[in-house]
Amino acid sequence: MLSAKPDMNKYISHRAVLSFICFGMLAALLTACKPFDSQYEAALDWKRGVFQRLQGNLSGPIASRIQKMPIDLLKTTQDYDRSIGIPNSDRYAARDATADELALIKSYIDLLPRAHQKVFASKLLAVYFIDGFSGAGMTEWVVDREGHTYYYLILNSSLFNISIDDWLTYKEDSQFESRLDKSTTSPSIRVRTQTNFKALMYGLLHEGSHIVDYELGVTPYIDPQHRRFIGRNKDRSDFTDGVWVQGSKPVERYDFKHRGDINTYGIFPKRGLIPRYELPEMFSQLAKSPFVSFYSGTSWNEDLADYVTYHHIERYLGGSVTVELLSAGNVVERYAPVKTSLAKQREKSVRIFYE
Repeated sequence: MLSAKPDMNKYISHRAVLSFICFGMLAALLTACKPFDSQYEAALDWKRGVFQRLQGNLSGPIASRIQKMPIDLLKTTQDYDRSIGIPNSDRYAARDATADELALIKSYIDLLPRAHQKVFASKLLAVYFIDGFSGAGMTEWVVDREGHTYYYLILNSSLFNISIDDWLTYKEDSQFESRLDKSTTSPSIRVRTQTNFKALMYGLLHEGSHIVDYELGVTPYIDPQHRRFIGRNKDRSDFTDGVWVQGSKPVERYDFKHRGDINTYGIFPKRGLIPRYELPEMFSQLAKSPFVSFYSGTSWNEDLADYVTYHHIERYLGGSVTVELLSAGNVVERYAPVKTSLAKQREKSVRIFYE
């Protein structure tokens, strides 16, 4: 059985934009933070062990890699989420996909950008589904003895049952306080794609974009540990130029109100939620930015993943994405995030996904 991984990096972009005093694993397993080099090597050893265990999956088609998550990997995920303040990880349950779900995911993979399909075929070790997972999904990178990077993907099994529009709406609205009066008079946000996809398409596009980003470096880097491992030294890219100063700091003119308070899905209770009355002002600021979603504003990695998702739905899946501000049940403001002049300027920087 593999020991719990000593890796604090992945949640910087995939869960939330957080600052950590040191890169360590679970407090229950580590009594103090080890020196960085020691922790770095321990993390790589864990990653090599995972690769060695899963490498046989690469000999089969992608569909055969959709498996039930091993109990020790599940426990590692649960323990880690608990250690960073996600309280409901005890309810996580690994499960197999049904025959209908397997058919659906295979059909959706065929519709993904060319880069997603290529990297999935050669580098994706496994796809796991978890009941009760906090968020849509998570990507993890591991390595072989020769220094090549591979990946496994965790997806929330609820993505099979919810429409993509309902999921995107929930994602964008979830960082705001609930309507205490349960009425429709307080402002809310709604996302429409004009498609009939399940939310699974969002999970595959978004998390798949992270995998391609790890592999091809569309943003300067995703996490410091991966950056160090592959020796990637750049601090800018075509996609981030003019939009981002650093990984979680946009240029001043795009730094919308409460951006640093975004708590997507509300998975960090101690961080709290944004007052709902702030939504209209934030919406107007978002519509004037290059970001397609509030979540995009949390880091350049989430910016890329949501941008590629909305772009692909709009340009290649026959959809038309609109984001709407509602009050008293009526649309009071809307914008098409992929069609803004700022968004169109970024199309060239994501062509690599279709080469």
